[in-house]
Amino acid sequence: PIVALASRHHVPRPVSAVGAIILIYAFIIGLFVALGVAIAQLVETLPDYSGKFEAIWTQLQTLLGRFGVDQSTLMSQVSRMLDTSRIVMLAQGMLSQVTSFGSVLMIMALTVVFLMFDMARALTALKPEIAAALAGFARAVRSYWLVSTIFGLIVAVLDVVALGILGVPMAVTWGVLSFITNYIPNIGFFIGLIPPALLALVDSGPWTALWVVVAYAALNFVIQTLIQPKFTGDAVGLNTTTTFL
Repeated sequence: PIVALASRHHVPRPVSAVGAIILIYAFIIGLFVALGVAIAQLVETLPDYSGKFEAIWTQLQTLLGRFGVDQSTLMSQVSRMLDTSRIVMLAQGMLSQVTSFGSVLMIMALTVVFLMFDMARALTALKPEIAAALAGFARAVRSYWLVSTIFGLIVAVLDVVALGILGVPMAVTWGVLSFITNYIPNIGFFIGLIPPALLALVDSGPWTALWVVVAYAALNFVIQTLIQPKFTGDAVGLNTTTTFL
């Protein structure tokens, strides 16, 4: 759409194509920068709560002691979890994911370049019905992402309100994190939930952390599972049942 709009205003196609590519990558990089800032703020904030962490650890040891788990057994289990070979395997896995992500970005870059510099005109001339079908599919995909973005923003704003009511520090930062992780399938919700829940635990105690989990889960379920499918279905031309499934 950006290239088409620029073309209608007599901007040379190569210029508008390069501008669109830069805009797309600026948006993606901006999301990752915001995610990095949120993580950095969490890392910077947590040392201030070292005393409370120690108190929670002591309470946990006491609780486990009542169930017959002594400190030596607990430390042995923690040591196994932090085994060097496991850490190396985890680091290798993360490196593999980063490499894979780089490959995906490269493929996306080439795809965007081909789309921008446009073989669509040749396709329109040779196979107009295929070109029309692809154009309709592209419009539906844009509508889907627009709806997802709007509802992700709504959930993020409500998360900020809930965190503010519960008195969790850095509520706006966690709202930004919630909005970004909305784009990550399956695990995005948990990535967005863990930092505010952890901070609520050390700042205000387990009940506040539990309420953070309840608020996030309730808002996510009501808005993105019950309400959003209706709007997504209308946007892409599918009935609500199909969209929900």
